[in-house]
Amino acid sequence: MTPARGTVALVAPSGPWRDEDLRAGLELLSEIGRPTRFFASREEEASEDYLAASDDERARSIEAALADDAVDLLWAIRGGYGALRLLPKLDLDAFARQPKPVLGLSDVSLLLNAITR
Repeated sequence: MTPARGTVALVAPSGPWRDEDLRAGLELLSEIGRPTRFFASREEEASEDYLAASDDERARSIEAALADDAVDLLWAIRGGYGALRLLPKLDLDAFARQPKPVLGLSDVSLLLNAITR
């Protein structure tokens, strides 16, 4: 079986991210030939205090990553508070219609449980 080589969607369902926090991970993805695309706001671009964006914007970015045919993996680049607030805003059935692995930890576990359910 050929390993997946689609785009890794970098999403931020909780807090924003800083370039230095992702440098090693992005280099590794590049080395193994995995293109990346950000569906998330940097810390400097964050519009909602400690969150990457408004709840609606964060939910839309996750759904956009899921709908993108080039994407075969969604990676939540930050944990922390905020993902729980997305549950009523996300179309969870879309994850069943367009199944793609979702990676993440901490607060993202709530999304993973909801998607699995």
